[in-house]
Amino acid sequence: MKLSFGYDAIAVLNLRLLILLAEFGTFIYLKKILDFLKINKIKIFLYLLNPLTIIELTGNLHFEAVMIFFLTAAFYHLMIKRYSFSAVYTALAICTKMIPLLFLPLILKNIGWKNGMIYLASSAGIIIILFLPFIEKQLISNVWNSLSLYFQKFEFNASIYYLFREIGFKIVGYNTISILGKVLPIISTCLILFVSFRGTKGTWQDFFNRALTILFIYYLLSLVVHPWYVSLLVLMSIFIENKFAIIWSILIFGSYFAYNSIPFKECLWVNGVEYVIVVLFFLFGSKKLKAINVLN
Repeated sequence: MKLSFGYDAIAVLNLRLLILLAEFGTFIYLKKILDFLKINKIKIFLYLLNPLTIIELTGNLHFEAVMIFFLTAAFYHLMIKRYSFSAVYTALAICTKMIPLLFLPLILKNIGWKNGMIYLASSAGIIIILFLPFIEKQLISNVWNSLSLYFQKFEFNASIYYLFREIGFKIVGYNTISILGKVLPIISTCLILFVSFRGTKGTWQDFFNRALTILFIYYLLSLVVHPWYVSLLVLMSIFIENKFAIIWSILIFGSYFAYNSIPFKECLWVNGVEYVIVVLFFLFGSKKLKAINVLN
């Protein structure tokens, strides 16, 4: 029997192979990092066999898998002080998804201002070179418009934003997303810088504690938190003792209840339960295991 594949099927197959290769690369670098930190390598499977990772990344082809591979490689080379290699991988991670930008202040704090500025300049140079063939006025305009839409128009599975939105309804009688979409990123940026630069340089566990906290702060203040966003939190949680992200990787599937109705409508009580449990686990884990010095 002769099988035939359309272009769409071939494209999907190629994308899935790319994701699987990225996951294999992540596996290799995770082993190296866990060896460096003297952590039991069995913890790798908290990420690789997590249903969220399997369903959302490999299954639904979200490119967080590729970004996670580059970022994991960047972290490993950072740990062994191969800063040039780390800067390259960081640039590739940022070119894939913009989330790794959040960790640049922390990296700067960790390796010092002199090495840090060279690191940032190297990453920026690589990003510019990679985007140079595509840079034109229309592209810049489209990117800016897309970011404006993302931060001021879209909303899904948010937490603090929904609380402020409801307060806005009570006070002014309409959705204040256009205001909150500008204010919350500013608050998020200030908190991220505070967590990144507060105190002295600690251990690598402290580095990952701070990275995890930075990402969690960003998501708590975001207007959009899709399930696959949590995959990076799950990965970083294997380096420390606080495993709240594992709990979140299960609870966040409840956000898909919004698709049970036509038109699309979120179940705010489901969101509320999700975030109350996640925040409690985060705080409990941080306090009990002394995982995050910046909160003490």
